[in-house]
Amino acid sequence: MIPRSLTLRNFLSYRNASLDFRGLQLACICGPNGAGKSSLLEAMAWAVWGQSRVDNEDDLIQTGETEAQVSFILEIHGQSYRIIRTRHRNQATHLEFQAQIQ
Repeated sequence: MIPRSLTLRNFLSYRNASLDFRGLQLACICGPNGAGKSSLLEAMAWAVWGQSRVDNEDDLIQTGETEAQVSFILEIHGQSYRIIRTRHRNQATHLEFQAQIQ
């Protein structure tokens, strides 16, 4: 699995964030404790597998917001996929899976 881009909206400590991994062979995420480094990796895992460290999935949604969304584009064996996972407060999680036709 090769990450290509990650977009977060109201996910944990991130209100709006986008990372573009295209063209990178190696990436290092560094920063002080509590800066949100682990949240970026957790966003990828939540998008793909729907699993996170929180006890209640609504805790993934930033305080004061009603919805969180993660869009993750990745490549596997030369095929590109986009996974969009959305959580509305007090509702089920919505998953959208897209494959790029080549």
